[in-house]
Amino acid sequence: LSLRNSGSLVYRTPPLCSPCVRANLLSYQRMSGNRAVNYSEFPEGKDACSDIGSGKVMLPPSMGADLGCPCAAQSEGGGWLQTCWQRGRPGQPLLEPQYKYSTWSPGTRAAEKPARRGERWQSVLGQEAPGDGGLSVQSRALVLCRCTGLLEAVDLQCWTNNRQHHSEEIDTERLLLRRGQPFSLTARSAGPPPQPPARRLAIVLQLGRDGDTVIKVSDSRGPAEQWWFSVQPAQGELLLTVHSPPDAPVGYYRMNIVVLDSDGLILQQMPAGSFFLLFNPWCKDDAVHLSGEEQLQEYIMNESGLLFQGSWDQINTLPWDFGQFERDVVDICFQILDNSPAALRSPRADALSRSDPVYVSRTVTAMVNANDDRGVVSGRWDGDYSDGVAPTRWTGSVAILRRWSRGGAQRVQYGQCWVFSGVACTVLRCLGIPTRCVTNYSSAHDTDGNLTVDQCYNEQLESLPAAGKDMIWNYHCWVESWMARPDLPRDYWGWQVLDPTPQERSDGRDGDTVIKVSDSRGPAEQWWFSVQPAQGELLLTVHSPPDAPVGYYRMNIVVLDSDGLILQQMPAGSFFLLFNPWCKGVFCCGPCPVRAVKEGDVDVKYDAPFVFSEVNADLACWVVRADGRRSRAALQCHSVGRNISTKSIYGEQREDLTHHYKYPEGSAMERQVYAKAGRKLALRGSGAGQLELGIKHAQAVHGSDFDVYVHVWNRGGEEQRGQLTIIARAVTYNGIRLGECHRKTTSLALPAGAAHREVLRVRYEQYGERLSEHHLIRVTALVEPHGRPDVTLHEINIPLSVPRLVVKVIGEAVVSQPLKAQITFVNPLPVTLRGGVFTAEGAGLTGELQLEALEEIGPGQTLTVQVSFKPSKPGLRTLLVDFDTDKLKDVKGLAKVSVRPKAQ
Repeated sequence: LSLRNSGSLVYRTPPLCSPCVRANLLSYQRMSGNRAVNYSEFPEGKDACSDIGSGKVMLPPSMGADLGCPCAAQSEGGGWLQTCWQRGRPGQPLLEPQYKYSTWSPGTRAAEKPARRGERWQSVLGQEAPGDGGLSVQSRALVLCRCTGLLEAVDLQCWTNNRQHHSEEIDTERLLLRRGQPFSLTARSAGPPPQPPARRLAIVLQLGRDGDTVIKVSDSRGPAEQWWFSVQPAQGELLLTVHSPPDAPVGYYRMNIVVLDSDGLILQQMPAGSFFLLFNPWCKDDAVHLSGEEQLQEYIMNESGLLFQGSWDQINTLPWDFGQFERDVVDICFQILDNSPAALRSPRADALSRSDPVYVSRTVTAMVNANDDRGVVSGRWDGDYSDGVAPTRWTGSVAILRRWSRGGAQRVQYGQCWVFSGVACTVLRCLGIPTRCVTNYSSAHDTDGNLTVDQCYNEQLESLPAAGKDMIWNYHCWVESWMARPDLPRDYWGWQVLDPTPQERSDGRDGDTVIKVSDSRGPAEQWWFSVQPAQGELLLTVHSPPDAPVGYYRMNIVVLDSDGLILQQMPAGSFFLLFNPWCKGVFCCGPCPVRAVKEGDVDVKYDAPFVFSEVNADLACWVVRADGRRSRAALQCHSVGRNISTKSIYGEQREDLTHHYKYPEGSAMERQVYAKAGRKLALRGSGAGQLELGIKHAQAVHGSDFDVYVHVWNRGGEEQRGQLTIIARAVTYNGIRLGECHRKTTSLALPAGAAHREVLRVRYEQYGERLSEHHLIRVTALVEPHGRPDVTLHEINIPLSVPRLVVKVIGEAVVSQPLKAQITFVNPLPVTLRGGVFTAEGAGLTGELQLEALEEIGPGQTLTVQVSFKPSKPGLRTLLVDFDTDKLKDVKGLAKVSVRPKAQ
């Protein structure tokens, strides 16, 4: 409360339209130097308000009104309000005031006007007030004017600003800005615009939905890290140009424009609207700055793209609809950030931390998976998706994000690695961080951090549980984001690996997931323990990683001899592991500099050891005899991290990134990198056996029989006899074995230098019922020479090709006009298909559409359907379609659609 004289004032604030009056005084207390007394003491007919307009009494600045109106004495032109208080019997509350508005010319004095009994007063709200209604009306009315120099309206110039800030694809009716780049708005006043020194403007921003963080924008240029604005008169209006710093926190802002007098007192505070602030890769001072318009068009602006699946020697493309500029996606992206554990725990600290792309990208990586928090997608790999959507059915990110948002931040079921990477790419591109999806073929999942993936088989080539959960995934998808890393030397700036897939999770009490606890301290994401003698006992201290799966654990302590043989395995009890709000760790991987992976700098933040092993780990294969003896098969050191792929910026081609992650196999630099990473290259080898294996196959089409060719060479100087075993199994893309399809065993007698070819025919009736939705068959060949301990093992994964849907657009595509697409499918299987479901999606074309195929589809039969939609944006768009049935899933197709703007 601000008073020209000493005293106190009680006020109430009904809503009024006048720019000058933002509040109305309805009751008074006695004030020194003022005739205003308690209303119940007002004698009938006496003036209760004359001194209020004389400049002696001020409303609080927060109310944005000054009843001591400077125009009451001499106006520059404008208007005034007559105010009349009506009251009933003494001691009763005063009623609402009524107003009468008038104008006067410049230079004329604003005078007090008498109020006549029974006069009908016109409210500024546009409603007629009643007459005296039996109530007495004061004989004098307070004169207030409509001050010059106050604002009536603000235009955010959304279309112009969004176009300059590369955000017009999201919306042209809301303000969407990129940091480090100025934006303009215009302010209109009732009369001449406010001008210094009598009037000056201020801008106040509130960051976040709750507005707890207040930012005052300077009215003069300051340091680069400071918000500031400038004002220019423009045709009776004011043009305000606001400059945001290049490291401003991204997020939701509310903006207020304040008019102050020459003494700094607030005359008006006008809400000017709100905006989203995004990262700005076009700004050279932004941490995510990326030079090259072609890269920006691909890694920020492209709403559709390609993911890569299949195998390293038979790469398949998966079209994906990122849809980062769909109208509601930007709101969902910030909703994701707002639901992170850090934001829920400390909203203000989280909002300010969003200036750092490292912080934001880690939050996105953790929130895309629903492993430990209110994340977006729940992962599942066991093939049972009955309570959700199969990962292969998704064609893009937008439908997933909308389901999560509309479901109250409840996890969407289900996703696998390419789904996690696609959704993360959408969110990061929408926020303004340049991002691309990457596929690593033959990707290692090294759970114990020893840079070796151990796989064990018995003599029948059946898989045995190893000491950990080491696996080779046929492929694995993650994302790379471009950013500076001020926390690291400049060599590590640039592309950073971010892996949103939760690759380990406890399955509960069945104990299927085995975790080997290291006996020495390792990376933060690894279990480890230490041992200390203590009064004839051993004190074991066990350390769990902050992202360990919560759940029920059983613990065993194992005693081994010097050769690693197990002497004793003692059950040590069980425990529940819970989330730890006192620990700042969350489940996420990255950002890890790609350069650090290539150079073997595994001590660099974040999660470099895990990423390094994904592309560099060795594969060790063991054959365990019936008597427990183990034979080490040929160690395939060239099997991991192959054909690392992303979409090219020049079109629908693949760009190979392998050279960014690793030096050529066998080079001197590779040996240096392994030594730096703490791994002796001497342990790597290709085996000393004289018999070598190679596997090739004919074209493999889902629904048809195909041949596999296994070649055996005798590289030694004498005849070799032995046994060749070949097995074909159905597997998932991440290496889970589902069932044996075919087996063949052959005796060999190979002279020195000779070769043998064995053919294995794999028939549909053998694999059809066992195949997963990933359409993969793994062929394993093992050759065991007689009388020698060395064995040779070789494996390949064969992706079976499935037909593509034929998608054809019917008619001319125009914004907001109905359009149809025809989809044609031919059944390639020798069996009848049932329960078909088409799913279509396309950024700027349509949200998720589903169409059920009610009829059965016989072998070789053609099914044709049509879907209708209305394009929402002009330009070249992509319509993506998926088709799933009971026996054939993940059938894809697309159509490019050129959409014309709607005629004006």
